[in-house]
Amino acid sequence: MKMKRVELGKPLAMFLVFILSFTGLFTPVAFQNVSASEKQGLVITEIMPNNKGADDYEYFEIHNNSGQPLNLADYKYFYTYSDGSGSNIPLSVGEHTIDQGQTLVFWYNKSNKNKADFLTHYGASIDAESILEFSGAGFTGFYNGGNRSIVLQDNTGNAISSAAYLPDDIGDGLSAHFKLPSSGHDMETFLKKSEPTVGKVDPLQLVPTEQPADKEAPVITHEPVTAGSSANDLTVTAKVTDNNKVDSATLFYKQEEEGTYLQATMALSAEEQIYKAVIPKNELWSETFSYYIEATDGINTSKTETYTAAIEQPPYDTQKVPPLLVTEIVPDSTNVGKLDGYEFIEIYNNSDKPVNFKDYKIQYRYPAEGPEADLVWPSDKEDVVIPSKKSLVFWIINADNGSKTVADFNKHYGSQLTENENIVRIHSGGMANGSHRGIVIATNTGKETSRAFYNDQPNVNDSAANKGILYRFPTSEGTIDSTKISSAKEQATPGKVAGIQIPKAPVDSAADSEHPTLQLIAPTQAVKEENNLKISFDAKDNQAVKTLAFYYRSNAEADYKKIYLRENYDDGLYHHTVYSPELIGKDWVEYYAMASDGANTVATEKQKVTITREVSTTGLRLNVKDHDLLSGEKTIKATDDSEQPKLLIDNKEINHTFKSMENKAYFAFDVKKTNLYFKNGVTMGNETLKIFDDTINSYETMSVPISPDKMQINEDTVITVRSGTKVSPFDPVSEENRDDFYIKNIRLVLSDGTTIYDPDFKDVDKELPIGDSAGSHVFLDFRFNIPSDKFNSVAYKWNTKLEKEGEHEIKARNSEGKETKANVRVDNTAPEIETSVLEGQEYKGDFDINATINDAISSVESFEATLDGKKIELPFKTSSADLTAGNHVFTVTAIDKAGNKGEKKVTFSVVEEMPRQPEVITPKDGETNVNPNPKLSVRVTDPTNDNMDVSFYQGFKYNSENKANMIVSQHASDTEPPKVMKLDGEKELSETELEAIEKLDGTYTTTSSTEQFPYQRFEIKLDAAVKDSDQIELKWNGKSLPGRKVTMYAWNHAEGKWIAVDSKVAAKEDFQLKGTVSGPAFVKDRAVQVIVQDK
Repeated sequence: MKMKRVELGKPLAMFLVFILSFTGLFTPVAFQNVSASEKQGLVITEIMPNNKGADDYEYFEIHNNSGQPLNLADYKYFYTYSDGSGSNIPLSVGEHTIDQGQTLVFWYNKSNKNKADFLTHYGASIDAESILEFSGAGFTGFYNGGNRSIVLQDNTGNAISSAAYLPDDIGDGLSAHFKLPSSGHDMETFLKKSEPTVGKVDPLQLVPTEQPADKEAPVITHEPVTAGSSANDLTVTAKVTDNNKVDSATLFYKQEEEGTYLQATMALSAEEQIYKAVIPKNELWSETFSYYIEATDGINTSKTETYTAAIEQPPYDTQKVPPLLVTEIVPDSTNVGKLDGYEFIEIYNNSDKPVNFKDYKIQYRYPAEGPEADLVWPSDKEDVVIPSKKSLVFWIINADNGSKTVADFNKHYGSQLTENENIVRIHSGGMANGSHRGIVIATNTGKETSRAFYNDQPNVNDSAANKGILYRFPTSEGTIDSTKISSAKEQATPGKVAGIQIPKAPVDSAADSEHPTLQLIAPTQAVKEENNLKISFDAKDNQAVKTLAFYYRSNAEADYKKIYLRENYDDGLYHHTVYSPELIGKDWVEYYAMASDGANTVATEKQKVTITREVSTTGLRLNVKDHDLLSGEKTIKATDDSEQPKLLIDNKEINHTFKSMENKAYFAFDVKKTNLYFKNGVTMGNETLKIFDDTINSYETMSVPISPDKMQINEDTVITVRSGTKVSPFDPVSEENRDDFYIKNIRLVLSDGTTIYDPDFKDVDKELPIGDSAGSHVFLDFRFNIPSDKFNSVAYKWNTKLEKEGEHEIKARNSEGKETKANVRVDNTAPEIETSVLEGQEYKGDFDINATINDAISSVESFEATLDGKKIELPFKTSSADLTAGNHVFTVTAIDKAGNKGEKKVTFSVVEEMPRQPEVITPKDGETNVNPNPKLSVRVTDPTNDNMDVSFYQGFKYNSENKANMIVSQHASDTEPPKVMKLDGEKELSETELEAIEKLDGTYTTTSSTEQFPYQRFEIKLDAAVKDSDQIELKWNGKSLPGRKVTMYAWNHAEGKWIAVDSKVAAKEDFQLKGTVSGPAFVKDRAVQVIVQDK
């Protein structure tokens, strides 16, 4: 079997783009006409879709034809497909004022040119300030083939100017010019294929075309719709005729008596003069549908009477509707400062009893990241009661609107809310205006009650300043997702819920007098300060545990901290970890828990956990103790509580001392969103202190010990967090992808509990993105300035190699003459090693390999033995028949308790025992015209002239040329090796790829991935003559990136996993993997499964 290459390199990037056409509650571009008597404000006067040369200077032009300055931000801009071949694309032009009579040029600057380049290209002399750049998500430039438009809308969605260019209107370097129409908003073509006039408008373009007077309005003939069903779309049709032309027909409709009429453009159907509007069935949420139709010829408008249709709704059980509902969201509002000042969330109590919201929280959801990424938004006042069938408003308070009062909020919306009764504050960064987001009501234990999403449809933005996104209760049993019924249209109404948004009857709340049960699981009596304290509770209730609050404090704190615990869905328990940075320097932690079902509360007894530490931190002390073994250079420290003591060794006072930290510190940070196998790291300089390469979905605290030797007085301690590849946290030149994750609350915790922050990163809640994605940092340095009084030890670097071996006395003495001492032993002599095999000796037959290890002062801590670089256990029984002929190296490494390392290498040899490779006599390899009953003969020899048995075997050979016997596929897996025999998504090699691997000729088929582990899989069909006892030899030739380990695996059907057959670390040149398998464990249905995978 041959294959040439498993290579990790740049992946073939494949992007699957879905373009969905969505008909929503509101059409993306809904046009209303401006009558001829109205003077149009902003008008489109020119479009240049195809400039000469590279398309770097495409533009459109807008003129202010009103009598006053206008703010561009008060309008909406679209690039549309006038032939209906695509979805409208919103354009962004920024904030700018266009003066009366001024013309502005909007340039699509895709190549980052400057305005001087633009003016030079056209030879224009206009002011550069009249050139504005625009962009749009999905906009990549004007289509040169025509049938495209620029449309301007006011903020209510009414079109005020539209200019369309057809294929015959434009040419290479020639633009389309437009003039005012006699009526309506559709600009008329003024000049076709004309030279561009950047920023200049011909006065004739601003003179409307004269039309004969038209006083006759369109005639609407309509058969009223009287009934419908939410199981089907509702279609409204009308015949519209006019003496001149019908400009448009519009359906106005509403589904609640007090609601605002919404509108849908009625499209002209294939049937002449018949206009049609379709309301999707998922938007029919009321039992009544009131509507009327308007038609206009651009000058005159006619309107039908108002009709009402009864809409059949599916039955629903009012008792299955959630007891709390999200009813309105406003993510965009008038600014206070630079941020939205009046964002809010409205919820409704759909139960028949008051609900205390202290058992619930609002959660802000990022749907693409899943519930584990939710932000929990507590309100300033938790203990607020929502009366039955009443609402509660949550006002979002950010960095700029904190000084505003509820009176300001009420004035803004015309509401009458009372703070901490029916409106409370939430402090957060606010809600996104243009991104898909969700609002969730959940109990403190994580059980979700109601969800509402917005911006959840492509190309539909649900948010508009001070407009409400309105929701109706869910009617499908089993769902808690509220139904969005209006967005970006209706004025927000905080605290006011329409009847259509809520069920006909509230949920009946069952009486609850039964208390929850709450039990502490396996309490801990003591914990080391460098370890985490893990605590678990079991809580149950006959209805639901809504809150499980965990309270804890240390001896350094007077007040308890409060943490809400969520049920773990794996074991049904409630867990919390008090991480070691909170324990360091403390004596004890005290805690208890409280559980509530909303009506009844139960609490545990208080528990106190002792925090232990390895070394004393009070009194006169040394950093060594009796019987310690020292070698090499050792830092000796003496410390006292109130002064710096003297240090003595063998009764000699040490004068050349320096100030040092007594104990190690801990670098701590909170981290989430790391992924398996990426070698993310914490480093200092070029040294890696910790690798974290596991999956962490939600925030966990990580602690890394920092040796006192790495912290110097009057110098910043610099520690780095790095995003790693799958090779290393450094790996500066690799093409591999790096991990992307978040960290926050980065601090250095000293042994006395003092916590130090980098002044540039002192906001403990600010998330810092680490990785190679846009906006992230591949690494971040954190600098900690440790106060000089924390270097409270007198230290001396003692070179024990200059001292005699054996016992020495170390003392610390304070000014009062008090002493503390330690008798230590110096040992700088490595262990002595004697081996059973001798240097240069040749061995034949059976023999043992062993070693004797002795140490004069301290005992042996550990040792390791290897034979030819592979680890062996001593004694090792072997023979010359088991080993290859020639030289072998036996190595023993031993380390004593003082850290001294000894090593002995012995080179010995064994005689050649194995018979030499047989020499084929007849028939020769590749010989033709061979007798069907050939005589097989070989010449055999043995180096020691031993007697030999000779056997002949029949063999079968398969490679990629034998397509009937070998299927070759490729893929990549999350793990190495894969967890299953065959992964979904495997792709068989093409004919071209198979041809590339048939011969060893320097051509390759490459399998690559930067995110996963690439592999090639071979399914080999064996001849029926092959028996279970026969050996199957596997060979693979190829290469990979240097330094990568490549392994050949065979699937073991008995164990249900891949078994390694051979592996090599790749160099620059090709290499071979080779191994054998046999037996039914590896052969099933006469097939062997083999993969070759890169790690």
